[in-house]
Amino acid sequence: MFLLMMSGGLFLFTWLFLALPLFRKSRCFLLVTLLLLLLAGRDLFFVLTGQPWYGQEYPLWANILTSAMFGALVILAVVCIPWAILFGLFRFFGLTTLHELRGGLTVILILLAGTCSFFCVNQGYSMPEDISYTVGSMMVPKGFDGTRIVQVSDLHFFKGTSDRRIDDLAKKVIAAKPDLILFTGDLVDGTVGQRSSQLERFITDLKNGCSPKYGMISVTGNHEYYSGDYAGWMSFIRSQGVTVLENSNVKITAPNGEELYIAGVTDRAAGRFGGEMPDFAKAVAGIPRDAGVIMLSHRPYRPKGAFDRAFLVFSGHTHGGMIPGVDLVVGYSNEGYVSGLYHDYGRSLIVSNGTGIWSGFPLRLTPHLADNVIVTLRSENTLNKR
Repeated sequence: MFLLMMSGGLFLFTWLFLALPLFRKSRCFLLVTLLLLLLAGRDLFFVLTGQPWYGQEYPLWANILTSAMFGALVILAVVCIPWAILFGLFRFFGLTTLHELRGGLTVILILLAGTCSFFCVNQGYSMPEDISYTVGSMMVPKGFDGTRIVQVSDLHFFKGTSDRRIDDLAKKVIAAKPDLILFTGDLVDGTVGQRSSQLERFITDLKNGCSPKYGMISVTGNHEYYSGDYAGWMSFIRSQGVTVLENSNVKITAPNGEELYIAGVTDRAAGRFGGEMPDFAKAVAGIPRDAGVIMLSHRPYRPKGAFDRAFLVFSGHTHGGMIPGVDLVVGYSNEGYVSGLYHDYGRSLIVSNGTGIWSGFPLRLTPHLADNVIVTLRSENTLNKR
């Protein structure tokens, strides 16, 4: 129902501000209306076929086609008001010839929106680019100086994710030679029965390819809750040798005996499913006051009071804003954070664009592409104001 409401709202918006003002007395009115209905039809089809909104069980080609159609509707919604104003100005200044051509030009606009959307879907499913950061803090023990961390976020494995893509994504992580791999949620779209073999393949590739000396640590994202089997997923991920943090922390020890703590919180989607909400105080409970803390949170956040002691936070969820215009909405709903490295409140916050992309809206446009985040820790303060 969520997707149906969204596509229905976009159709109504474009119909009111594009079809109705420009074509209500034109022979093109019915054609433009039908084209808009076609673009909005993806989510109605999903509802009628009983597909879950968070991840449809269709092959990749079907996802690309339907997502490009829906993406074209989104693009039209962004440009329909200025497009209508343009033709209003043509009419106001007596440019009747151009105004009479509005039907054909609008159909061309719809086709261009579809072409642009196909390009954005192609970029959405492109392989992640390596993004490297150096984060220094006096809270990094000298024994962890030079430690390499790779963040894996928002894989969103679904039916259309091929074995080859899974292997290629694992190779990107392995090539970075990580000492520690951190998962920041939304690894799968589907039940344990549907997606466990894919996630197992990915984790097994990582184990065989690099065996990070500090292991693999994970927190959950909102889509693990949406799957309807959150407990099953947490159990499965732990069975693969990954430490899962649910408002808890774990200690890692350097070869010289110095210690660093990794803390992690749940996602606020837990509240809709009877789960435990994010609790930053609980996540750092028991950690010595003078110890260095790295926090994992699927969604980026501003510090939550005195209990937020992390010098470095890893987050995802935003997909880097995906495309211009949408990134403004993403920033608004995520406390102003969208993509990259932020230095604020005496800490560093890294917001990954995502290693993968959600099949419900797999559109990206440069510079909002997928990333493979690689962080090198330094035991000196390199924190600068942004």
